[in-house]
Amino acid sequence: MTPVDDSLASTGTGHRQTAGRWRTRSRLTALFTTMFVVASMLVVQGPAQADYVGTNYLRNWATGRCLETNQSGQVYTNPCTLPVGSNPNQSWTPRRVGHDGYDIVILTNVATDRCLLNVDIVVAHYGCENVNLPNFAWGVKADPWYQMVLENEAGNCLDSNHAGQAYLHACNWGGHQKWRFGY
Repeated sequence: MTPVDDSLASTGTGHRQTAGRWRTRSRLTALFTTMFVVASMLVVQGPAQADYVGTNYLRNWATGRCLETNQSGQVYTNPCTLPVGSNPNQSWTPRRVGHDGYDIVILTNVATDRCLLNVDIVVAHYGCENVNLPNFAWGVKADPWYQMVLENEAGNCLDSNHAGQAYLHACNWGGHQKWRFGY
């Protein structure tokens, strides 16, 4: 508690009440300023959350390897580079383009800005904005983003092996076709 100046006490309670009101106003001003700053931070962070699920690694359940691409568009798996996000060639951003009982996404690589093509062979292709959806759309099936399969319209799934190959194979829901979004 702050000491009261005797000169204020001698003039009556009016000055003491005024000094108390100023302290209360100062505290309220500080409280409202803090609330405004916190609210402003939340508003600024809001649009980043609208980025669907964000960017992360796609790690295969059976091999523990991460999906990767290079500037030539080749797609393969390699041991995951840590910390997560330090290798942009292993970082993928899903963009939700539909929902049909499960999310339908297009996967874009951070380093190359190429989309994961799902026809014949798995490659990463330029031009993600104007894509022909069936060739780039993946159905995220199972527990989305934790233990999922990525299936194309033809019923083939993204598959992988211990040698680092990534390819399409008829969906069998085995461990080599299960992926986790994140490490």
